[in-house]
Amino acid sequence: MFYDALTLRAYAAELERRFPLPWFLQKISQVDQFDFLLAFRLGPGKNLRLLVSLQPTGPGFRWWRGPKPQASIPSSFTMLCRKHLQGRSIDELQVLYPERIVRLVGREYTLILELLERQPNLVLISNDGLVAGAVRLGKPLRTHRAYQGPTQPELPSALQLSTYQLEEIYLSDPPGFPASLVERSFGLSKAACGRLGRFMRPELSLEERLAQGWRDFWAYTQRGYGGERLPNGRLSIWGEQPGALLELEQELEPLPALESARQRTLQRIKKGLKKLEQRLVKLDEDKARLDQAEVLQRQGELLLTYQHSLRRGAPEAELTDWDGETVHCIPLDPTLPIKLQAQKLVKRAAKYRRSAPIIEARVEETRAEMERLREALFAAEQAEQIHDLDELKEQRPSKLARPAGSGPRRYLFEQFTLLVGRSPRQNDELIRKHSARDDLWFHVKDAPGAHVLLKTAGRSPDEQVVEAAARLAAHYSSRAQDSRVLVSFTSAQRVKKPAGAAPGLVVYSDELTLWVEQAQGSWPQALVREKCASM
Repeated sequence: MFYDALTLRAYAAELERRFPLPWFLQKISQVDQFDFLLAFRLGPGKNLRLLVSLQPTGPGFRWWRGPKPQASIPSSFTMLCRKHLQGRSIDELQVLYPERIVRLVGREYTLILELLERQPNLVLISNDGLVAGAVRLGKPLRTHRAYQGPTQPELPSALQLSTYQLEEIYLSDPPGFPASLVERSFGLSKAACGRLGRFMRPELSLEERLAQGWRDFWAYTQRGYGGERLPNGRLSIWGEQPGALLELEQELEPLPALESARQRTLQRIKKGLKKLEQRLVKLDEDKARLDQAEVLQRQGELLLTYQHSLRRGAPEAELTDWDGETVHCIPLDPTLPIKLQAQKLVKRAAKYRRSAPIIEARVEETRAEMERLREALFAAEQAEQIHDLDELKEQRPSKLARPAGSGPRRYLFEQFTLLVGRSPRQNDELIRKHSARDDLWFHVKDAPGAHVLLKTAGRSPDEQVVEAAARLAAHYSSRAQDSRVLVSFTSAQRVKKPAGAAPGLVVYSDELTLWVEQAQGSWPQALVREKCASM
């Protein structure tokens, strides 16, 4: 989430300036095992949501501007925080620099966010310093004991370095300064040291250069810094252009838990696809051997016919076929009788012929499974909730009660409703729950993609409405970047789900096709997404 501790401190300072304290904690929700959403009320019509993430790959907390995510079953720690913090005010927001620790201080209890790499923790303590509860990835933290923060290295804090100490570090390695501060102090990153070097004015004396550059550096970290988002998604204040960190928060940014689950799901699906591709290669090799069945049969029959004329112990036999032209070079085992070897060749040929339908069935089964995994791969990339990813783990529909995932996406175009299913479950729901006989069903041809249902309500849609639905099917498909996409569509009553088929798998008939041009700026202005009420 944050590149370094100074970025975290700047982010918290921006939050305080934009949303003045105190904050009234209205609700604590647990989005995932390691993600928590804190909803604050700041006044009439003013609200603030903070997302606390303890994901080991990127711990942090941030202003959550997107729709309220679906909550999971709260843990005992969440219930403890609701008991002691919910319905009360947070009076202070403290950042314990140089550590990556944030404290939300209330009147009676304090919530501590230890945003440490690989082992982030969330601790609730009373104002007398005793631990009330914690979410900790490592060794559990004992309750009713005095809280002790993470162990700090035996280095001076960068914030407390004096000009004399800076001069001493400089003189010990002049060419390596200020990069040497990373190892000689605690709290400065490589990017921070690089920016510090820009504030060192060579025309000043050494003492004045260090003192003035040090003051300018710390002033920069509080105001006038360059907020930027790095390629790995983390925030940093070491950008070239001045900018605030809060302005980088996007309304539709995915949850950390969702992205982590998405990567695990994509990795699992790609691994399954790779195994199926290897299986298909082996089946193709088996199919190639089937062509040898007739040759093996003929060689066995020739050996049985000419066995008495062959020299005993010969390593091979050259026999002319009955057409008088084809010559068969048959390798022989000198230790075995000719008759036994001929029988083996005939049996092998018969085995190849018997395995032909089995291999064909396995090829079809493998290709169908690969198609299902490609659909699942596209659905995982489009998933907006963790429950949508959980559904992809099941190859067959489960009768057990599961938390409801997100519903089909809704669009409006000239008083027609269009529904877009972006997961196998949603695609099944389009046909099972939402479709009528006179509705139209759309899907990109011969590629993974979303199912689109055009609700006609008994009306006859014109060409523009049909083209808008086809454009949606092309947009929500693996060919969304192509300039020209072929889309199939048919009546919803022609779309059937085979018994026992995997989620999202359907068969259809009597389809028509439509080419969709996806030139930039060609999106119909009348096609408007309808927001769900739950958002």
